[in-house]
Amino acid sequence: MDKKQHDNPHSWDYFSKQEGYELFDGLCFDLNTYEPINAKPLLKNTEVDQENKLKWLRQLRTFKQAIKVRARMGVLESLLQQVDKERTGISRHDWDMPNWDTDAWQNMLYTSIRDSECSTDLLKGIIKSVSRGYYQTQVSVKEIVDEADRLCTTYSLDLRRKFGVYKETT
Repeated sequence: MDKKQHDNPHSWDYFSKQEGYELFDGLCFDLNTYEPINAKPLLKNTEVDQENKLKWLRQLRTFKQAIKVRARMGVLESLLQQVDKERTGISRHDWDMPNWDTDAWQNMLYTSIRDSECSTDLLKGIIKSVSRGYYQTQVSVKEIVDEADRLCTTYSLDLRRKFGVYKETT
């Protein structure tokens, strides 16, 4: 590749090689330099607190095991029946779905992992989050356990920050 093309700021290759910034609400850019004004430090530049990281991993493992235990005990099946009963007669477009991007749901997930508890509201939220296809009428317990794992993976960065895994630098 030509060096001129690689250093051209109007080339896709130029932007694909640049360091990225974390996107969040309220991120502001200087329109002259295209640099963010209030960017958070890059994650690879932050220090990791090993003690909190081990604590996070242990508590996450315990939480996931607790979900699987509740699945084996039949708790998830009974809650699934309750959710299905609440949803009868309602169009699937009008179903009450949890928004995991909100602080309320993320705090509920965080406190459940931290305290190694699985509240009924959290389990119902996980059940409601399982995506159903057009022709899929029933949800299996395995899909609920997979959804809990997916939620922990999706919001892992936010949860790790709340657990203090990353030492905040200013």
